[in-house]
Amino acid sequence: MSSQEDSSPKEPKSGSEWEIPPIGTPCWIEIPARDVTKCKEFYATLFPEWEWRSTDTTTKTEQTTASFSFKKQSLTGGIVKVQEIWNTSGAQPGGMGYVVYHIVDSIDIAVEKIQSIGGKQILEKKPESDFGFYAKCKDVEGNIFGIYEVKR
Repeated sequence: MSSQEDSSPKEPKSGSEWEIPPIGTPCWIEIPARDVTKCKEFYATLFPEWEWRSTDTTTKTEQTTASFSFKKQSLTGGIVKVQEIWNTSGAQPGGMGYVVYHIVDSIDIAVEKIQSIGGKQILEKKPESDFGFYAKCKDVEGNIFGIYEVKR
């Protein structure tokens, strides 16, 4: 067996192959969107390392879920179409909620890419102790997310 890691694309683990993480471990990221396809294109362009499932939920007229996972299996997530019933609970794109931070090589380069594909930077690059830097951005649906650069 070669010591190199197999880089061929793999289908993310199905529910039956998924291992239950320890209690309290984040296990899903849900990104609300009115246009799932547009939002998927944004994240697929920004983070080409994400693996997208081919078995997403689609109605006769539109995609309603676009599920993704990461190459080193851990947390998974999906872009989920906002349902009208959710509006009473305040769950809508651009609303308040958890902010998930994504590791990037360079905040400056990531922000350029984010802006080039329709996103916005909403918090300038700031130092985080002696460990690195962070910034906050909005995707094409108005959802807030963070990016984090480890100090080298």
